[in-house]
Amino acid sequence: MLFVVTGATGHIGNNTVRLLLKEGHSVRVLVRREDDPALEGLNVDIRKGRLEDLNFLLDSIEEGCTVIHSAGMIAITEKNRDEVFRTNADITCTVAEACSQRKARLVYVSSADAIARGENETIREPSCYYPDLLHGCYAKSKAAASSYILSQTASGALDACIVCPTAVIGDNDFKTSCVGQVIDDYINFRPLARVKGGYNFVSVTDVARGILLAAQKGESGESYLLSGVYMSVDELFKTLGSLCGKMRRLPRLPLWFVSLFADLGVLYYTLRGKKPVFSRYALKCLNMPCNYDCSYTCRKLGYTYMSAHDAVKEAYGYFARLRDKA
Repeated sequence: MLFVVTGATGHIGNNTVRLLLKEGHSVRVLVRREDDPALEGLNVDIRKGRLEDLNFLLDSIEEGCTVIHSAGMIAITEKNRDEVFRTNADITCTVAEACSQRKARLVYVSSADAIARGENETIREPSCYYPDLLHGCYAKSKAAASSYILSQTASGALDACIVCPTAVIGDNDFKTSCVGQVIDDYINFRPLARVKGGYNFVSVTDVARGILLAAQKGESGESYLLSGVYMSVDELFKTLGSLCGKMRRLPRLPLWFVSLFADLGVLYYTLRGKKPVFSRYALKCLNMPCNYDCSYTCRKLGYTYMSAHDAVKEAYGYFARLRDKA
């Protein structure tokens, strides 16, 4: 079977491509440039173009194939709000239109951040999305795109399902995700601090498997939650200390203090040419309700996930190898 993958040089997309190849599938990747190191050595059909170009998509997507749309823009600030909406919402609508015209199946990689939730509410697979109830351009844009996908499946114009991963960590983090940056900073003894909060972390290996299961078993119009296990910030650093054999004594800062100087933290990472790891929005996410229940996805698709410790270990292994090569 032919799979067409967008976002193939990103963390989720690249690991999904590797799994598809391992499973013996033919893979076509749609990219902006052909020489990305994330694709080096992979036996894929590379098509260079712009995802907002409907004609490019129609030329690249064959009738009856499966499209995995993982391209997106993660943002923990409002700095590039218009670009975030264009990338996450507008382009998704164009990809959906191309899939509809080509009668191709679509698996859209949304985000658990796109799911509206109440205080102390268990978060499960949503049947609809409410962008106006969410905070931050990233969550709103992913929810808007997810809502559009569901509207198209409801009308019968599109065969598509949605997957919603939580905080993804793990191998082949070529572009260094936000959590990946924290792990890299910890093992390379760069400045860090502990804060109150935590999140649900899931291995990118499990997410890639969940995406393939959704492509094979998912029902059109349904959303599937690809979650893992909750881990606090303190537990994350303790686990990293155990893995690298040296427990760092990191200062613990109150949330009000970190929030007050969050803009300086964003500037610090920007000047280093790195992705910011803390912002007011990120701090809010770390202290939002985080009780995910993916039992429906597990029953429906056969999805499974590793422990938070093993997910962190997978990510640590990747960044430790980079450190040792330097």
